[in-house]
Amino acid sequence: MVVEGLIYLLIFGAVLVTNLLPAFAPPTWALLVYFRFHTSANSWSLLALGLGAAVLGRYLLAKSFAALGPRLSQRTQDNLHSAAALVEQRRSVGVMTLVLFALTPISSAQLFEAAGLARAKLRPLLLAFTIGRGISYAGYIFGTGALKNVGITKTILEGVTSPWAIGVQILLIGSLVPLSRINWHRFLKKEQSA
Repeated sequence: MVVEGLIYLLIFGAVLVTNLLPAFAPPTWALLVYFRFHTSANSWSLLALGLGAAVLGRYLLAKSFAALGPRLSQRTQDNLHSAAALVEQRRSVGVMTLVLFALTPISSAQLFEAAGLARAKLRPLLLAFTIGRGISYAGYIFGTGALKNVGITKTILEGVTSPWAIGVQILLIGSLVPLSRINWHRFLKKEQSA
């Protein structure tokens, strides 16, 4: 019983740390599939622990970036606040963004980093993340039978170390800088006057 508790603690901790990392972390689904194959964890517990740890990790990631916000220039802070207000006002943009990051395997780290820097409302983002990742994680965990012949460790390592994965992470992190330089207040004014 103690060993099983330690396994669940290990799973929760690994997923939490992975979702706290701002970049270059293995995909959570791959960790969950790995734990499904290599531990005695039951699928429902694995889903609940993995999803809870992922949501908590992304929340803490956003909060840590919110703490960095005051260290940015006032102009950059104003731009980020305007971008958050624009997304919150234009539901179609907000919904598309949430669907993109919640239902696809694209890393959501940079979305939560940007939301934290902009001090955007996290509740809708976390709700969409929970629903989307809950669906996708369940698919991976309960569909692992099809993956038995795939080397999951190799898949995890390739997901972090392949040139394509590294390039995408660098591109996503790098996109935060030019996005913070855009005068989002200009678009916000147009939206408010329309």
